[in-house]
Amino acid sequence: MGRSASARRRLRPLVGFLTVFVVLLIAWEAVKFIGGDTWHIENVLGTGATFDHDPPLKFAFATDIKLPHIWAIAGEFGNQDAVGDTTVTRLLRAALFTLRNAAIGFALGSTIGMLLALQDIKGLFGYGLEVGVSDAHAMAQLTYLPAPFWAAVWMALSLVAMGLGLRSILRRRERVRSRMPFGQFSGG
Repeated sequence: MGRSASARRRLRPLVGFLTVFVVLLIAWEAVKFIGGDTWHIENVLGTGATFDHDPPLKFAFATDIKLPHIWAIAGEFGNQDAVGDTTVTRLLRAALFTLRNAAIGFALGSTIGMLLALQDIKGLFGYGLEVGVSDAHAMAQLTYLPAPFWAAVWMALSLVAMGLGLRSILRRRERVRSRMPFGQFSGG
């Protein structure tokens, strides 16, 4: 009983997504049926029958160019370009290009961030810095408020940020624990 409820809970988002997706596909084709271009389908489901339909209304946005049929979109994925690549191949190549650029950006950003953190740590301990050139001192010169005031403000902001982060973590843990059977008795 516990496993089936757990499986249903995990499948619920997938079923919801698929339901919305199918409803959108039906609505898409319904708009085409009511106000799109004329339908002419030969050999319907391999029966040899032909289906012709002239929609009663005309929507400017529902033409076969602007709003193609779902089967035309699906068929496009297998079509080849002049080079011989399919649309799926081109899309995968573009996705890998984007992934590579994102990975390079992430690596560069992380490296620069770590170097800046090391520079801040170096400055925190006073290595390689001139006396009186801290951020608090610079703010004191700009605002005419004493450097210890700025140090206290930054310390207070850091403690508030840490407290908010810790509160978020503890709330999330409590939500997860409340969903567990016998949640109040689970460790942690």
